[in-house]
Amino acid sequence: MNYLHISSKAVIAKVFRDLKPGDSSWTMDAIEWLGEALDFIGFHGVFDHKAAALTVKDHKTALPCDLYQLIQVAHNGCALVYGTDTTGYTADHRVASPGNSGGPVYTSAVGTTVPTDDHSSPAFTLKFTKDRGTSNDYYLLNGGNLVTSFEEGEVTLYYTAYLTDTDGFPLVPDNIYVKQALEWYIIRQMMMGGFVHPVFNWEVADTKWGHYCVAAQNDLSFPSIDKMETMKNMFVRMVPNINRHSDFFIGNESQERLKR
Repeated sequence: MNYLHISSKAVIAKVFRDLKPGDSSWTMDAIEWLGEALDFIGFHGVFDHKAAALTVKDHKTALPCDLYQLIQVAHNGCALVYGTDTTGYTADHRVASPGNSGGPVYTSAVGTTVPTDDHSSPAFTLKFTKDRGTSNDYYLLNGGNLVTSFEEGEVTLYYTAYLTDTDGFPLVPDNIYVKQALEWYIIRQMMMGGFVHPVFNWEVADTKWGHYCVAAQNDLSFPSIDKMETMKNMFVRMVPNINRHSDFFIGNESQERLKR
């Protein structure tokens, strides 16, 4: 679990302190190496969760340049699914789909109810979709573009992106295992370029990087107590919630309450 981030400048400064290299020619390369290392660590909590409104024209729109992982796409209040249409990749020549099937537009609402027949039980607040939108539209990914079944319109992308500081340097988790992993990855890459250390060799740096990479993955992915409670509420259910995707996953953190 991670809560705070620091600039990757702190990691580069740590390499200067610990390794004491003779020059600074490697520092610009270190920015790329830090991105590679964060990709290898791969925990989604490292990244920023963002939403972007994009305009579709001629069935396509360019993906955001800072996109790391696409979470969900919305159009006219409805969650789009990933298409299976093989003709969709020729977006300039395809025929538009019928579009919305006439279902209600998605709106969110908050309701209050009593979870059991026991009137002494406290009421609780439950998030839910009041009118679940339905749509025949879908999207595909092709050549750095989001390709849609409709010719034009607005879409909202929910995705994760790299966090950066005011100077454009990546922000990294303020976690001891992550910082050690990033430091050893930089040292490993420096040695691949010819840097020689009087105490250890490339094999040692590679082994250290592998060790701290796994340690960082494990430490970051360990959930907090509140997240564990949410996971329990998501999976411990008598009635499966098969509409989570179309509901934008609203209310998944709420415990299932069945009237008896």
